[in-house]
Amino acid sequence: MEQGQKDIDKSSNSDDKGINNHSLPNEEELYKKVFDYANDAIFIMDFEKFVNCNNKAVEIFGCNDKKDLLCHNPFDFSPKLQPDGISSKEKALKYINYAAKGMPQRFYWVHKKKDGENFECEVTLNKITEDNPNLILGIVRDISFQKKLENQLIKLSIATEQSPVSIVITDTNGDIEYVNPKFTEITGYTVEELIGKNPRVLKSGWTSNEEYKKLWETITSGKMWKGIFKNKRKDGSFYWESALIAPIKNSSGRITNFIGIKEDITRQKELEEQLFQMQKLESIGTLTSGIAHDFNNILTAINGYAQLILAKMDSHDELYEYVQNILIGGERAAELVRNLLAFSRKQIIQPKIININETIGEVEKILKNTIDEDIDVYLQLDKDLMAVKADPSQFQQLFINLITNARDAVNQKASSNKKIIVKTENISINANEDTRYPGTKNGDYVCITIEDNGIGMDDATQKKIYDPFFTT
Repeated sequence: MEQGQKDIDKSSNSDDKGINNHSLPNEEELYKKVFDYANDAIFIMDFEKFVNCNNKAVEIFGCNDKKDLLCHNPFDFSPKLQPDGISSKEKALKYINYAAKGMPQRFYWVHKKKDGENFECEVTLNKITEDNPNLILGIVRDISFQKKLENQLIKLSIATEQSPVSIVITDTNGDIEYVNPKFTEITGYTVEELIGKNPRVLKSGWTSNEEYKKLWETITSGKMWKGIFKNKRKDGSFYWESALIAPIKNSSGRITNFIGIKEDITRQKELEEQLFQMQKLESIGTLTSGIAHDFNNILTAINGYAQLILAKMDSHDELYEYVQNILIGGERAAELVRNLLAFSRKQIIQPKIININETIGEVEKILKNTIDEDIDVYLQLDKDLMAVKADPSQFQQLFINLITNARDAVNQKASSNKKIIVKTENISINANEDTRYPGTKNGDYVCITIEDNGIGMDDATQKKIYDPFFTT
């Protein structure tokens, strides 16, 4: 029984040895596999040459094989200078000396492939044994891709920080995680006051709750929202902004944040309001002028007959005073008519030197909200256009009227290719030869052409376009 147990134990030990011998490589083989199949370049070197290297080192330095790499001097795989301007050889020897003294070194380095291409990497140097301090173990990790990403992130960060528009990023609850300097400049709040807050701190009450609800439903469904806000600054003043808000998704498509990109359009809104008031006043003036002209004709008759009657009446006549009151009232009414005509006709004209192209550009931005999206507006502006002397307000009003007419004409034509073309150019006119502009003197002019592919005007309509109160 005892002998049998010994045989079993012997057999068991034999099996264990078999497992150890067949399942696990010996220590030398294990290290060799780790060395050869590591994902980082590993090499053994002394102060003058490579002693050994793994497959990744051959790949990373662009060599044909190990033999090709080992026949090179270690300094062959570095550019002459590092980014800080120090000699690569001088700097490398410093790190190698420290490593040989038992002080592990880890540093960023620019290496050079066999074909001369530079790449960024992270290098670790360690002394291998105390017996031979000249043997150094080096590990090189190519970080070119990471550095490229870092540089892209830096550029993106700088662009965001220096952006001329406001940028805000929130979490999925809508709480602010980031705002750029332009955002704080426009709102008057500091970064510290905004982080963790909801953008509703800017609410002015102008935007309805229904619109906010629609906004939230749009972006939480993964879509982009675009619109206009009238918001309130920290100091209580109001401002207008055009906003684009969209979800940010991770690689799996899950929404992680929301980003808002906003542009201050307060000045644009002010110009729109001014233009609206100008148009309203012009309409009132036109109506007033028409009424005043007709009323003035009636008053002329009333006052004229009153004067004739007074001229034939004796001053002691009991009706004389009544007729005199009629004449006084008529003269007062005539003065009122003159005031109305002054209002409708006399506008303070302030001509100055202006750039027509710039004025057209400003008005075109304002009109974007009034021109349908299916109408394409093309600006063909002469970059060398002469400056002119004109009243900016009157020119803006003229341009707005022409564009509005073009828009209406285009919309009345069933077409999928609706367009308005605005063109400016310098022209020289010789009145004796050019009959296109009757009444124009010889000289250089700026020509503004507005063209559309709408319904157009027949000859009869064209003859009436300058008649007061005429409209199509």
